[in-house]
Amino acid sequence: SPELMERLTGLRRVRDPNAAENRYGEFTMEGGTCALLREDCLCALQAERGPDALPEVCRTFPRIQAYAPSGYLERTLTPACEGVLELLWNLPDGVEFRSDPLPKAERKVLTIADSQPLVPFFPYIREWCVDMLQDRRHPLPERILRMGAALRELAEGETGQDSQKQEETYHLSEAFGLLIHNKYYLMICASYILMQIYSATLNMGIYFMTYVLKNANLLGVFSWAINIPMIVGLLFTPALVAKWKGMYRLNLYGYLLGTVGRLGVVVAGYMGSVPLMLFGTAVAAIGMSPLQGDMNALIATCSEYTFLKTGKRVDGTMYSCTSLGTKLGGGIGTAIAGWLLAYSGYVGGATEQSASCINMLHIMYLWLPMIFNLLITGILTRLNVEKANEELRRKTCC
Repeated sequence: SPELMERLTGLRRVRDPNAAENRYGEFTMEGGTCALLREDCLCALQAERGPDALPEVCRTFPRIQAYAPSGYLERTLTPACEGVLELLWNLPDGVEFRSDPLPKAERKVLTIADSQPLVPFFPYIREWCVDMLQDRRHPLPERILRMGAALRELAEGETGQDSQKQEETYHLSEAFGLLIHNKYYLMICASYILMQIYSATLNMGIYFMTYVLKNANLLGVFSWAINIPMIVGLLFTPALVAKWKGMYRLNLYGYLLGTVGRLGVVVAGYMGSVPLMLFGTAVAAIGMSPLQGDMNALIATCSEYTFLKTGKRVDGTMYSCTSLGTKLGGGIGTAIAGWLLAYSGYVGGATEQSASCINMLHIMYLWLPMIFNLLITGILTRLNVEKANEELRRKTCC
């Protein structure tokens, strides 16, 4: 029709006359809006010529179908579509991946280069990353940091960056003995456990906001007061480690600041001052961020201590066993939170709680995080593994 031709004028641009039929040309867009879009938000081309006349992107968007590097045929939705973002945002249980067998005609044989041994495991690695990011028991910066550290380990293993290191070929009992005789490793494990219990008690914030501050919506505000300072602190951690010539003082003084910040939250909580509570929360997050940022480097330094003392490397074993502290601390923290709530007489779904429950919420959300920070600070006063390594190197040279 004349109306359709008018819309098409100047819209189509021929790319290559010899190109494949589905790559013959493209539409130019002005202002991010297609000129074929009518006032009623329907496509003039489809309305007049039918869906077969549409370009491939218009027929499939926001659906994507392609073979992944791992050989899987993936059917997904792109978040470039606002409707997809809305669906993702409202998913009650997060994103899940479903695998179905392909018809034989659609299967492909994947040839894997020796230099890319991780390619077949790409779907599993990606699924683990999504699960990690959706694990809201931990602050978002911590989730991102852990995911990045794990992926870095995988990448270094794939490229053979650690091939020069001595291979770990110890029995479990021998490796266990090497670990427990490293006092710094035990300190790190204890810190990990306390940090996870800290996170579990901090998750009681929803109850504190609902029944003490009488505004459940404040939980989101307090989450931002934790996450934003934590992210800022993580960004500056490498530069601060370099400036302070090590991790020991930075981690110690950082957690001293974090403990003071949580103490401020305690005082502000009894005052009923939300702004002061937010300020104390932000100060605590800033102070705790260096240890969150350099923990993996600290574990590596701790592993170096074992090597300097025994001549045996336990890097992989130490990383694996340290993650046990994370799981153990998370389990203990969740259990403690549940037991204390039950002991206080908490009634689920009630609009008001008893005085004993309110007192317990003050203890769990105000006092316990501050106490755990104080305990971690005490551990950090002794966790000067960098100095111990320097002394061992000096003895070796002599």
